[in-house]
Amino acid sequence: MRNRNRTSRITLALLAGMVSTGALSEATVGKDYLVGKWSLEGADRCQVAGAEHVEFRADDTLTLGRGGPADAVGFFELSDNRLDLHLVSSPHRITDALHQYKGRYGYGDLAVFMFDAEKDSFEAIVPFQDDVRRRTVHRCQ
Repeated sequence: MRNRNRTSRITLALLAGMVSTGALSEATVGKDYLVGKWSLEGADRCQVAGAEHVEFRADDTLTLGRGGPADAVGFFELSDNRLDLHLVSSPHRITDALHQYKGRYGYGDLAVFMFDAEKDSFEAIVPFQDDVRRRTVHRCQ
């Protein structure tokens, strides 16, 4: 297990270094770029009930959800290609199997590394616990 954690940290450091070497391309990425609703499951999933999305607002707040009540709310900070998310959520919103957590909320933070930004999409490296994922995020029209 210790080796896996070390490997994850090394991978994350390499990815962060790769991203910070100039990978934001077509679009100028700033807070104004992010404002709006984005699909985390593909451009064709913007209007699909149950599809994951994030909405960034001009007042630096955000909502993560699947078309119903928010799964998480919080605020964001953008610095170069690093998007820091500060979130409050209840585990019961992730799965019904955690219904005993209804009404309990916890704070979590997540650093997302953005690259290959275009007008209506960007690539993201999302480290989550011991996992590192690459996602394409699409602007919803």
